[in-house]
Amino acid sequence: MSTGGHLTPLAFHRIAAETDIVLTRQRAREIARALGFQGQALTRISTAVSEIARNAFQYAGGGTADFSVLTEPHPADARRLRQTFLINVRDKGPGIARLDEILSGNFRSETGLGLGINGSRRLMDRADVTTGPGGTHVALAKVVPPVASTRTPAQLEELAAQLAAVPAPRPLEELRIQNQELVAAMEEARKRQEEVVRVNRELAETNTGVLALYDELETLNRISVMLASKLELKPLIQSIVDVTTGLTDADLGAFFFWDGDDAWNLYATSGTCAGALSGLRSEATREMFHPNFATAGMSHIDDLEVDDIDDGAARIVDTLSARMSVRSCLAVPVLESRQALMGAFVFASARPGAFSERSKRILNSVSTQAAVGIEKARLFQTVAAASEAKDQFFATLSHELRTPLNPALAIISSLQDDPRLSAEVREDIAIVARNIRLEARLIDDLLEFNRLIKGKVDLTAEAVDLHALIRNVVQICSEDIEQKGHRLSVDLASPRSVIIGDSARLQQVLWNVLKNAIKFTPAGGSIAIRTREAGSMLEISVADSGCGIEPGELNRIFNAFDQGQRSSGFGGLGLGLSIARGFVHLHHGEIKAGSAGAGQGATVTISLPLSDASPAASLVPRAAETPPAGHGHILLVDDHHDTLRSLARLFTRRGFQVTPIASGAEAIAAVEKESFDLLISDLGLPDCSGIDLVAKIAAIQPLPAIALSGYGMESDLAESTRAGFRVHLTKPVDFEQLMVAVEKLLDGG
Repeated sequence: MSTGGHLTPLAFHRIAAETDIVLTRQRAREIARALGFQGQALTRISTAVSEIARNAFQYAGGGTADFSVLTEPHPADARRLRQTFLINVRDKGPGIARLDEILSGNFRSETGLGLGINGSRRLMDRADVTTGPGGTHVALAKVVPPVASTRTPAQLEELAAQLAAVPAPRPLEELRIQNQELVAAMEEARKRQEEVVRVNRELAETNTGVLALYDELETLNRISVMLASKLELKPLIQSIVDVTTGLTDADLGAFFFWDGDDAWNLYATSGTCAGALSGLRSEATREMFHPNFATAGMSHIDDLEVDDIDDGAARIVDTLSARMSVRSCLAVPVLESRQALMGAFVFASARPGAFSERSKRILNSVSTQAAVGIEKARLFQTVAAASEAKDQFFATLSHELRTPLNPALAIISSLQDDPRLSAEVREDIAIVARNIRLEARLIDDLLEFNRLIKGKVDLTAEAVDLHALIRNVVQICSEDIEQKGHRLSVDLASPRSVIIGDSARLQQVLWNVLKNAIKFTPAGGSIAIRTREAGSMLEISVADSGCGIEPGELNRIFNAFDQGQRSSGFGGLGLGLSIARGFVHLHHGEIKAGSAGAGQGATVTISLPLSDASPAASLVPRAAETPPAGHGHILLVDDHHDTLRSLARLFTRRGFQVTPIASGAEAIAAVEKESFDLLISDLGLPDCSGIDLVAKIAAIQPLPAIALSGYGMESDLAESTRAGFRVHLTKPVDFEQLMVAVEKLLDGG
């Protein structure tokens, strides 16, 4: 190829190992991009270079690739310059016989020698080939696009220096880029289907090598997509083995894990002979792989009856031959990023020559992808285990925090309206009860927040009157408002106030927002609640004259555990508004905060989609009335001594006969001796689960049952319902609330 003009060398690369093919391709792309090539041109250049580099490595044992730029007068306009990107790949192999037939497209190679040359010629502007007994020289040329700025010789020399300073690229990065290019090419194919059909027809007729390369890339991309979709280790490994066994048409495909302690474990099998390895013992797998298996690389036996077999391959063949007919075999080590051995793929076939060069290339790449996928799956397992441990921690924490509160709230709630006590004592009792409920609310907030971030909140869908909910929340908070001397105004001006949603969660939203306003408004301040219809939305605003919010803090106040600059001196977990935002979003609404700044109050505005439906009856919770004197025999089971004693005493005062029991075994014994009308049981007992207990008691004496537990996750409620509990109450329980449930069940409800 003529080099008239000024030639500036840019880079030089040796091709001595298979990974050098990938690195040569990546170097070609880097230089092409620096020169101004874009899009498909980058893919064409890098593909052409990798095909020629592959030929040099496979059929000549290696070679060199140098990259340069030729600057010369433009042939159409001598006043302008034209620059051409030149790539020269040279080897010292035996040369290419019958080169003319190959270039004409009439040669059919059985070894693969020469394939890809014609494809490379079509991908580049020029491709000249000279060959002989002393080696082969392929010169590729691509004219730098006119839109790119022409670089001066000095600028090109500076580019060469920059390329020399860049660290050697990584093969895994090149594989990722190739997959990205393939996805982009496939997207382009969908947009320009007619052009792709024409190009594919031309490539199919004239460029078998390039088509084979794209086929391999498509296969690798398909496997990459499959790997990306699997997060659990077992399905991931099984899918890889299934795909690669089908890809190689092997009779047996298997994956073995290396545990790092001189042991191999069979993990997955596939193929028509998948059962051949059934019952394979660990001693046999230990002998199956040579100690140097990881460093030896891929082991391939094309024909067991003809090939010379080294010790490493012989070990694998001996194990397989004892269980199935084997003529050809392929074993591929799987190495993690630090090159430590992770496992091995093993494939076997009763046919000789079952594994082609294409299969080996793909499996080499798949082993790398599999290593990444396995590491990702193991990380996912770790995260999943941590998440499960966190859920268990929350459940246990909830139980341990709620349980001691339960007897306190039960006793206090029963004394709160006792006429025998003085007004001053009842006022003190009300303070204690209020703070116990606040403590329980903080626990509920933690659990509710955990459900929200895990996406495990189930909403009921009912027609709810938001005005009725607002009045109820105001009534619930009235004592706090009066205590701080707040001036409260309520203007429910919206002509429509019904939405479709979960009344309990919506009430919690309103309660959280109003409690927040009460909390941050000093004594004697004002709070205003207003509603208005804004198009298809109901807009609820809660404005206060409190400490206000700096503009930069407005978004932070909705973050969990973050109250912005207002946190000092006000206490709390900072979860109320975060939970409110989560519930509002689940109802397809919006919540936002506004303030003119510190000391100027704040307004929280909630917008929810309106509905024309009629509100369901009795959706708004009402304070429970004191039940009449009790009747019936209650079996009360709880291992917490204070809870057991206090509830037994309170039920006895209400006229019930109570048998208090502290363990599951004692409860079973009691049921076998006498009759009961109702079972109230904790779920966490010292000798068994309340879930197991209710089933055992039902087999002896069917009883309506109430679960009374510190475990309040939604999964706990669902499990207790499936076990046979009619009611699940989460500690601490207001005794009057418990009485309502007891009377309902005893009356047949």
